[in-house]
Amino acid sequence: MNSFSSFFFFSFFLFFPLRIGLNFFLLFFLISSFRKLRRTGYVSEYVSIYQDQTIRSVFISSDSGRLCRPLIIVENGKLLVTEKHLQELLEGVRGFHDFVKEGLIEYLDVNEENDSNIAMYEV
Repeated sequence: MNSFSSFFFFSFFLFFPLRIGLNFFLLFFLISSFRKLRRTGYVSEYVSIYQDQTIRSVFISSDSGRLCRPLIIVENGKLLVTEKHLQELLEGVRGFHDFVKEGLIEYLDVNEENDSNIAMYEV
């Protein structure tokens, strides 16, 4: 097995609440599925999931006291928050928490930001 294929079959471990061996593809599926559940409201918006490749682990955090900041979600290169949403916010029809409930904005903590792509400005 060469180094390229061994990277894709690299095992990771999940500590929540038991230890399970995962390969690279299952790890990606687990993290993306968890984030989709969070964006749809099935999991609290303050629960975060992140991986640590140095110790081959996935961590799910829900403890209090973590600094979480709101970020606008981008899918396929397009912002999910549109001008219509912003206009409704200014008119008072919609609140900031509505954006979180609808999956337009999500809270990320410091650890989860480490493996996220964050844009500083819109192109």
